[in-house]
Amino acid sequence: MRAWKESEGQDYAPSKIVYLLEHECPDAQMSALKGADANKVAVLHTLSPELGFRLGFASISHSLYRRASDYGARNGYCIDTLERCETQIYLVDINGKMIENDSDSELELSGKETIPADLDDWDRISGGSYVEEDYDPGSGYPNDGTLTREYECTALVIWPNEDLSDEDSDEDASD
Repeated sequence: MRAWKESEGQDYAPSKIVYLLEHECPDAQMSALKGADANKVAVLHTLSPELGFRLGFASISHSLYRRASDYGARNGYCIDTLERCETQIYLVDINGKMIENDSDSELELSGKETIPADLDDWDRISGGSYVEEDYDPGSGYPNDGTLTREYECTALVIWPNEDLSDEDSDEDASD
């Protein structure tokens, strides 16, 4: 973190780091973490004020919409082309309080700022498991149906104090 802080403002220095946690944390707050996630966040939470960084959580929900045909329970779906995808990201402070920032209300995920770098590869990230699946057969013609799969994950977000949000949340994080 110290090296990152010293390189701040350089072209190669990311404005934030988005680190995928091992377990989804629906409550998106430090007290709800477990295992290695809890240990990592506790250490970073201790160091962050001294090094001038803030911590928060990104609750990431991603939906994939694909054209598909249902060939029955035994054969599953014949998935065709990707129709569209939607990603919603909610940024909260370490206590689960929503962080609002007019200039950066949409948290962008960039490969140079995410760990792992391919955080947008949802099938790999989720191990192929999704939270919800919905199939709409459409008119019944082949590939006229729509298959929707929803994925969710939680990531730790680390950023310098002056970026991403207002100063008010610093007081909340130390409570």
